[in-house]
Amino acid sequence: MTDTASIPDLLKIKIAHGHGTETFDPNTLVMTAISKPESLRDLLPTSERSCISNDRGLRYTTNEFSEVLTADEIIRLTMRMLRPDEFFILLAASGPVWEIHDDFYDPETGIALQPKQ
Repeated sequence: MTDTASIPDLLKIKIAHGHGTETFDPNTLVMTAISKPESLRDLLPTSERSCISNDRGLRYTTNEFSEVLTADEIIRLTMRMLRPDEFFILLAASGPVWEIHDDFYDPETGIALQPKQ
């Protein structure tokens, strides 16, 4: 378990859900997405709607942006595996944030360039 007090604000990723907020650093979120994705899928969605799918979702917040995404969308974002349509919707909603910059996604096609497996 990561001591959230020791995570620099620059690296904090907060996921707000129906019962509170979980705080991660980027590496812990990747490991959660790989080894325990169900722990994200089991979080109670808020009443807010995902900017990508319009389904009820979780609020994903970094020092750079905040958007509502479903658990599966957060997993794909974390793993740099958004589908092209999801990439373009998120880009339109949030702008060119670090999580979807051009090292990770082709800005013309939306294809993931460095998916984590």
